[in-house]
Amino acid sequence: MMAVKRNGVAALAVLLVVAFAVQAADDAPTDAECAQAWEDSGASDSCGTLYYSNGAGYVDTSGYNVEARSDKCHVDVYCRLATMPVNPQHNQFLGTLDEVESLNNCDGALKVGNC
Repeated sequence: MMAVKRNGVAALAVLLVVAFAVQAADDAPTDAECAQAWEDSGASDSCGTLYYSNGAGYVDTSGYNVEARSDKCHVDVYCRLATMPVNPQHNQFLGTLDEVESLNNCDGALKVGNC
């Protein structure tokens, strides 16, 4: 009788783990949702991909590298400094949709919330 109870408990535990994994997968953001969160952020106006002109690095805010990774969004961008338009700072960020949407460029550094 004890073996049956143990097997029953083990089976229940496996079912709970599987149910949690399915739920987590359903909540995972898509690339499109991550991109929209980035576009809605305050940082998207001064961060983007890097390009070079006459030996100096500049930010192209129309381009960005944002993708879904597991259950979060990964952002890989360059952000302008407040005092200098050239040679922006490289930033990588991994966070939830809400965190990405709350990102700001704080003098070249990505920060969730206000600077």
